[in-house]
Amino acid sequence: MLGLLFCGAMIGSAFGLTVPVAQNSFTSQVGSGSVIYIANGDGAYMPVNGRNTALLQFNLSYPAVPPEITTQNLTSATLQFYVINAAPAGNLNILYVTSPWSVTFPGRSEPAPSISSTVIATVPASQIARRSFVSVDVTNAVRVALASGTSYGFAIAAGGATKLAVASSNDPAIGYAATLDLETNGQLPDHTTSIGYEALEAEPAGFYNVGIGETALYADVTGSDNVGCGAGALEHNVVGSNNTACGSAALFSSTDGNFNTAVGSSALGHSIGGTNNTAVGDDALLASLFGNENVALGVEALYENVIGNQNTAAGTAALLSSTDGINNVAVGEFAGSVLTTGSNNIYIGNWSGNGPSSEPASESGVIRIGSPALGTAAYIAGINNATISGGAQVFVDPTDGQLGEETSSGRYKTGISPMGDASNLLYSLKPVTFRYKPQYDPKGIPQYGLVAEDVAKISPGLVVRDARGEIQTVRYEQVNAMLLNEFLKEHRLVNQQAAQLHDQEKAIAGQQSQLDSMTAAMTAMQQQLTSISHQLTGHAMPVANGSDKTNTAATSAPSE
Repeated sequence: MLGLLFCGAMIGSAFGLTVPVAQNSFTSQVGSGSVIYIANGDGAYMPVNGRNTALLQFNLSYPAVPPEITTQNLTSATLQFYVINAAPAGNLNILYVTSPWSVTFPGRSEPAPSISSTVIATVPASQIARRSFVSVDVTNAVRVALASGTSYGFAIAAGGATKLAVASSNDPAIGYAATLDLETNGQLPDHTTSIGYEALEAEPAGFYNVGIGETALYADVTGSDNVGCGAGALEHNVVGSNNTACGSAALFSSTDGNFNTAVGSSALGHSIGGTNNTAVGDDALLASLFGNENVALGVEALYENVIGNQNTAAGTAALLSSTDGINNVAVGEFAGSVLTTGSNNIYIGNWSGNGPSSEPASESGVIRIGSPALGTAAYIAGINNATISGGAQVFVDPTDGQLGEETSSGRYKTGISPMGDASNLLYSLKPVTFRYKPQYDPKGIPQYGLVAEDVAKISPGLVVRDARGEIQTVRYEQVNAMLLNEFLKEHRLVNQQAAQLHDQEKAIAGQQSQLDSMTAAMTAMQQQLTSISHQLTGHAMPVANGSDKTNTAATSAPSE
């Protein structure tokens, strides 16, 4: 096929197409006739017995099935599924599913779809062996579906005492997912374009492929809507569809990946079955084997990713070493390039997450902005003049720049005890006034505080040191707590003195009351004495003249 161009070529021999199962699940009989739908995530296999019926659905529309396959040229349709275990009793019946169903929500129970009572085909259970494939002719059913444009799939139901376990697409390790093999009379245009030595060499049965360059899309068999532009682009693709590869060896190893875009030499070069990846740049996502939904923009971006999913790397060698991380974002040259297995990280800026302190190769849930080796100042809009309440104070670890809060909850602490006299060292500190040097504060605003070196001499634990061990600042929040302790000590002392003063005042008041009582008593006594004195003075006898006579008469009275 050297240097030849084929457009709209006709495939003259019989054409075969294998359509993979789009979704599979099973129904379960519960109670008296109520049937629920068990979603796809419930099991690695689908039980078929008196209570359970397996469901299989295939996409019979473009691009899974090209529009050139019609009821007129379809010669056969074979349903093939894998039986893990089987009981040799009864029959196996293939029925129509006649209403929509979906496995969008794994593990969720929903109403079961309607199943027709019309039997498409019957297979005696005695002819089914465990761990074997079962093939059933469903040609007429597929013709009906192609004619109507609607297909809800097939139901595998038990007839009699049949008990089976049919392999599900959920766990390929224990079986094989069902397929639908279609064959036509061969008169189909393939709408392919090939330019270059051995481009599209395999005489593919796929449709709408473009291979430009030596061995571009060389092995394609049933893949459709692929573009391979460059030597070896999509060379090993067999069944993958909707891929775009531009560049030498871009998507070189992909066999069954879908919806991938690779632009650049060897971009997604080792991807085998990855889906929905975008790689732009030489060797971008080079090592990815089965990674999905990754975006790599830049030379060697996500270079070593093997099975990681949903990562975004923009910049040369961004996320260079990540092998199986998930949900990482790196923007900038060599951003996050040392990360190997971490997930849910964000790196923004050239060399972010790749500083001189050797960030860990495995970390998760970390945000790093800028490189310590390159950034010397940070300006963030939306903070200045933005007032909030109820927030927590933010601290910076000077050894590595990590932001965080100093938590106060007891659940983070151990060895809790009263501070006591530990705060006495505050009396040795020497507060000062100062100004920062002009290169740090051109305005020369007056400052009040402490000199960290002086504090370190008194209490080394009250200063903060950087990654080099040099003293940076004072832990003022700790000083505040110690000041509170001293305040409370003084407060308790003042309360004690107030209590003592109150007791003294109470005692003095009691003594004063006693003095007042004694004074009152003395006053009363004085009044009594004065009264008695006045009485005595009013009844006194005169001594002159008749006093002797009276006394004499009184004393000389005769006795009779």
